[in-house]
Amino acid sequence: MAIKRSVIFVLIITLAGAMFSGCAVLSGSGGSNPKILLCVGDSITEGVGVADAGTSSYPAVLSKKMGSRYQVLNYGVAGSTVLESDNAYTATTQYYHALNSGASIVVIALGTNDCRTTVWDAEAFETAYHAIVYEVYHAKADADIYLVLPPAIGITEYNYSNDILKNEMIPIIQKVADEFGFETIDVYSAFEGKDELYADGLHPNEEGAKLIAEMVQAAIKE
Repeated sequence: MAIKRSVIFVLIITLAGAMFSGCAVLSGSGGSNPKILLCVGDSITEGVGVADAGTSSYPAVLSKKMGSRYQVLNYGVAGSTVLESDNAYTATTQYYHALNSGASIVVIALGTNDCRTTVWDAEAFETAYHAIVYEVYHAKADADIYLVLPPAIGITEYNYSNDILKNEMIPIIQKVADEFGFETIDVYSAFEGKDELYADGLHPNEEGAKLIAEMVQAAIKE
């Protein structure tokens, strides 16, 4: 059943690939043979919470900061999860393209939508998160990969839980990072207790997106 499903998915993606790139190629990315910088993530990466994702999402701001030597691709998918679900990131066109791009740098910022009391499963999350990182690593053996610790959650609506994020999910992400030898970017601590960085207690506003971009830029090794 799993093999059949994978074959069908690959066929669908292959047909769609010619028509849909599955990402936003951000302005400011040019130059001769620029390095490709992939931003993998959910709505926080896509740019929900800012007025104009094309100019104010964290990948868009990062693109401006990195300059013409980098082509920044926004592979954020709103609502996507690490856990197996109808919105699993691994079932998206963006994930397929992420595995098949020529990226030199990959920033993975996933997990926020799994921090809900109605869906959280620590063991399943660790397995699924490890699988994503493993697949990206083996598809991008020469790439620098960074794992983002998601921003603190300031709402309780829709069963989101900051306790799950802080006490269970972040240690798992750090554990996976340590296993692969990847650097983490601690966005959680930068956002904790800072309501002014949020549009709605979950998604960063323009100021928050700018901060994430600055943190990612600082982490990237030149």
